Amino acid sequence: VEDSNVPKVDLENVKGYMDSMLNAIEGGLVRSCHDVDEGGLAVALAEMCIGGGMGAVIDVDVSIPPSIFLFNEGPTRWVVEATPDNAAELLETLGATPTTRLGVVCSGEKEDRLKAVVNGKLLLDAPVEELRKSWEDPLWEMVG
Repeated sequence: VEDSNVPKVDLENVKGYMDSMLNAIEGGLVRSCHDVDEGGLAVALAEMCIGGGMGAVIDVDVSIPPSIFLFNEGPTRWVVEATPDNAAELLETLGATPTTRLGVVCSGEKEDRLKAVVNGKLLLDAPVEELRKSWEDPLWEMVG
C-alpha cells in the first residue's frame, strides 16, 4: 500500500506521553520497551522476541489494513512488556497515553515463536530462532 502521508507527532501531548512512559519505567512497571521505528510493529516485536529469547502471540482487531498496522513506521509508538501483576498499574501510570493490548509473551520449546493474528487472520508465524538468523545473517555476510 502506497501512502504519501507522513505520520505526524502529536506535539500537544507527546511530552506527556513520554513522561508517563518514563514514570512507568522508573517505577519498575515495564519489563521491556521498544520503539516502533524502521519496519514498524512487526519488526519491533521480532526484535523484542530475539532479544528476550521468547515468543509472543499477538491477537488484535484493528480498523486499518493489517499491513499498515504491522509495518507502518509511526512516531511516538512503543511496544511495552509488563507482567500480568503490573498491567493495571502500568495502564494507570500511562494515563491518557493511547494504548492497545497486543497479546502475550510465551516461552517454552514449542512456544518460542512470534505469531500475529490480525482481524482473525494469522499473518505471521515464525520461530524466534528463524527470526534471529534472518536478522543476524546479513550482518555476517557483510563482514565476511
